[in-house]
Amino acid sequence: MKRFFIIMAFVAAHVNVVSAWGILGHTTVAKIAENNLTPKARQELARYFGKQSIVFYATYPDYYRSKWLYDFGFDPVGDVGKRVNVYPHTFEVDKDFKAFRGFNDNGRYVKNCVHFIKQFSDELHDRKCLSDSIVKWKVIMIVHLVGDMHCPEHIQYNPEDMSIGKYNVRFDSRNIKYHTLWDEEILTRRNPFGYSDTALLLDTWSDKKIAETAKGDPYDWAEESARLSYPVHAYKAGVELKHVKYLNEFTPLAEDQIRRAGYRLAALLNDIFGK
Repeated sequence: MKRFFIIMAFVAAHVNVVSAWGILGHTTVAKIAENNLTPKARQELARYFGKQSIVFYATYPDYYRSKWLYDFGFDPVGDVGKRVNVYPHTFEVDKDFKAFRGFNDNGRYVKNCVHFIKQFSDELHDRKCLSDSIVKWKVIMIVHLVGDMHCPEHIQYNPEDMSIGKYNVRFDSRNIKYHTLWDEEILTRRNPFGYSDTALLLDTWSDKKIAETAKGDPYDWAEESARLSYPVHAYKAGVELKHVKYLNEFTPLAEDQIRRAGYRLAALLNDIFGK
C-alpha cells in the first residue's frame, strides 16, 4: 500500500459533493448510534473525542474531503495519469445485490465505501499501533460511511443503474435532482425536528430487533440495503412524482434505513471500543 498523507489545511469553501442524507440524516444516524453505545465504548471514544460528540463530525467527510487523502496505488483505466486518492461514499452491487469487494476491477475503479468501513473497523481493533489522531479520523470516516451505505441513492446497480440519481425528476411541480430528493427532502418534508428529536422518535426498535439488525458484517448490511433500496431506482429521469403518494411509499423506508444505520454503527463501535 502507498503511504497515507494528510493535507493539514482545510478547504476554504464547500465544494459540490455527493452527500447521502444531508445534515439531518447523518447527524440522526450518529445520534442513534451514540444513544446505543455501551458505557465502556463511550468512555473509550472520549479518549479521542474528549467532550465532543461523534454527531459533531457526522457530515465532516463531505465538506473536508481534501483534508485526508490516500493514494490507492493505481491509475484507473480511461483516466490515465489521475491517481485515485479520494475515499468513496457509494458502493456497487451485482445483479444478485452482492457488493463488490475491493475497489480495483482489473483497472476499473469501483467506488466502494463498504470496503473501507470493513478495513477501518479491522484496523481499529489493533489501534495500539495508531496515533490518536488517526484513530479519530478512522472513527469519523466509519460514522459517515455507515450512513452513506444505507442511502438508496448511494448504491450503484451494475449494470442496470449506475447513476446514483444524478438526473432531474419532477417533484411537487418542480425539477429536482433525484439524488437530492433522497439526500434531503425524503426526510425533511414531513419532519420539522432537528437531529436530536428525530433520533428520539426513530430510536424505537426492540432490543431483539436491534440485535437482529446488527448481525453480520458490513457486506451483509450492504446486500440487505441494496435489496430494500431497489424499488427506489425504478424512477428514471423526467418522471413526474406524485409527492404525497411518493412520500407515503418511501418515507418509511428512509426512516428504517436511518435506524439500521444507527444501530449498526453502534454495533461496530461497541465491538471495537466496548470490549
